Amino acid sequence: MGITILPLVVSAESEQCPAIDCDCGSLPREAWIETCKAHELDIKANCVANGNTPADYCSLHGPSAKPLPLAMDFAETTVLVEEELSVKAAEIEALYKASFTDLASMKLKVSSLQFKEALALLKSLDSNADALFSLQRQVTTSWLVYENVGEATSAWRDYAGSSSDIAVKYFAYAEELWGKYSNTTNPAVKKAHKVMAFRLLRIAGKTFEMSAYAYAGADKNKNAAKTWSQASDVSKVILAAKQESGAAVSHINYYRYQTAARLHRASYYWAVEGKQNDALKTLTDARDISPMDELSELIALEESQEEDSVVDRLLQ
Repeated sequence: MGITILPLVVSAESEQCPAIDCDCGSLPREAWIETCKAHELDIKANCVANGNTPADYCSLHGPSAKPLPLAMDFAETTVLVEEELSVKAAEIEALYKASFTDLASMKLKVSSLQFKEALALLKSLDSNADALFSLQRQVTTSWLVYENVGEATSAWRDYAGSSSDIAVKYFAYAEELWGKYSNTTNPAVKKAHKVMAFRLLRIAGKTFEMSAYAYAGADKNKNAAKTWSQASDVSKVILAAKQESGAAVSHINYYRYQTAARLHRASYYWAVEGKQNDALKTLTDARDISPMDELSELIALEESQEEDSVVDRLLQ
């Protein structure tokens, strides 16, 4: 007897804009899921009107959502043979060391006004960040394939701390460069400081994202939430700098969306951790900075439920 292959039935809804999936079902509360789904329907409608090309970002979202204005690049990854795992781990360690070295070298180049060389080092820092994240996902995915959850979790924990350490240094020096831009009168030097500050801020934000992703992989939800908030702090600095320097409205709005997306991710991990006040605060911060206003009803509901809970406790 032959095998009968039934035709695949695909709903019209699933065919519309497959590039949009806000991962609403992963959210930890029913009200959040409904808010997420409502926004997803709206942006899918816009997508259809735009020739099945996304024109908007997800708002409140689950960890696998797309599209989002985040910096991490989720390229396809391959499983390593077990003998390669230690080699790749050593490569990761070497890339972290190289990043610290390149940052120190960049500072020296900037102080001596060797901007061409400093920009080359910035490019190296950016490519190192992408390579680190790709290798980290490859190593941890491979450990999971070999059913060694402990090794995967331990690796993510190490990566989280190392990425956080370098991200803090990137952020601090980027703010120093922006200060130099603000206080410099020489037009050429001023322009160089501005370009380098923006580039290093973007690298810092991406590296905080990497750290937060790693904390989540290590089941450290509280740390993940805090680090996503740190990533949003970088976006806020870029946003303020863009506004100060008279950037286009489209550029300013992009960093509003990015700040909100990072805060949404922070709220997700606060909620998973059971920290309701922190989850509500980050949701409110996201609403206040986003160009959209899709969270007002949800936040009003959350605040009402929180107040009712306080009243119930007082009456017991």
